[in-house]
Amino acid sequence: MSRILLDTSVHIVTWRNPDSQPAALSDSSIFINTITYIEFLQGANKRQKPTAKKFLQSYFHLRLDSDICDTAIALIDKHSHTDGLRLADALIAATCLVHDLDLLTLNRRHFQKIANLKMI
Repeated sequence: MSRILLDTSVHIVTWRNPDSQPAALSDSSIFINTITYIEFLQGANKRQKPTAKKFLQSYFHLRLDSDICDTAIALIDKHSHTDGLRLADALIAATCLVHDLDLLTLNRRHFQKIANLKMI
């Protein structure tokens, strides 16, 4: 069974069209991290928020911890100026690296230079 962390881009597509769930998600343990949770809620309007929160509860939520933060700091140090890595993406990638998760994203270019990050 795969262990996959979903990027916010995948959540948005799945939210808008529940029948469009990527095939990679079948028979997988699906995770989100705190950044993805916050980004998704930020995009929901007041009327959508209760449903959005319920939608997010269907995933395993990995909270940020010191290992994730330390890894994100190292990623920002290495990739922010040369590759344009931003804070949210660094924390998402760090979560995958710390917890040995595959990343499912629609924005592969944001993550392509990060060594040892497995994307599907």
